[in-house]
Amino acid sequence: MDGPNVVVNTSTGFDFWHATNGSGLIDDVFDNNTIVNAWNCGVCFDAGAHSGTLLRNNLVVPRSGTVTSGAAAGIDAISNLFTCRGALSFAARDARRLHSLPVPEHHGDVHRA
Repeated sequence: MDGPNVVVNTSTGFDFWHATNGSGLIDDVFDNNTIVNAWNCGVCFDAGAHSGTLLRNNLVVPRSGTVTSGAAAGIDAISNLFTCRGALSFAARDARRLHSLPVPEHHGDVHRA
């Protein structure tokens, strides 16, 4: 999945489900993606016949689930930003506070609140 892609408000961001014996992620690249507000998991890879797969330069901000889960064998994760659960909720709350602050009036070179 060559990015950039944006995945917002889903149960799971990226998911590999091992449905068939011998299946896996082989030479796949997941880079430059943003996954925000996943409920269950941001990046979830079941165990499989993974090899040469790269997870690089992704931003994952889950709403309430886990950032990542599953297998790591055969998957290299490089330069990703995985944040804690609910980080976006705090950012949204702070943004609402900023919008409620009074905007100073501008009169020439003098600023008055």
